[in-house]
Amino acid sequence: MTITIIIPTINAKPEWLSRALGSCSFADEILITKELGISKAVNNAVDLARCEWIGVMPDDDFYLPEIFKIVEKMVRSDADIIKFPCRQMLEETFLDGIYDTEEKTIYGSCFMRRKAFLDLGGYRGEIFQDQEIYNRARAEGFKVEYIPIAGGVFRWNKRSKQQRGANRC
Repeated sequence: MTITIIIPTINAKPEWLSRALGSCSFADEILITKELGISKAVNNAVDLARCEWIGVMPDDDFYLPEIFKIVEKMVRSDADIIKFPCRQMLEETFLDGIYDTEEKTIYGSCFMRRKAFLDLGGYRGEIFQDQEIYNRARAEGFKVEYIPIAGGVFRWNKRSKQQRGANRC
């Protein structure tokens, strides 16, 4: 079992990208894309990915240490998609490397088998990509497993609202 993390980025703040990369120590491969349009960037990166599983994490988000529990469960799963919640963090709560997240886990993310992503035709559109592909996967009979452990942090800021809306599943 191997996993590629795809990080779409456009003009990332260095400290955010550094935090994102630092949280991916479990990944076998990390691909950073700099194309305009998240869907195009991710779809192109998936074509290049060499691992069985893929995860998409925008450059201003990061994984929590609990991600290791999710990856452990993923190894034993026969699902095509592993869905998990993420915590929301407001930009102004990130000070000197210390973050304070809201207890709400209203945003989610997922890991998906690369083959399933390709069979579904990848991302479509520019907002709500994870939710949209997740809905298509369920409608087409792909096996989905939900793991109720918050595995990441979704940083909510002006850029988030402008560039991607709430694109988590």
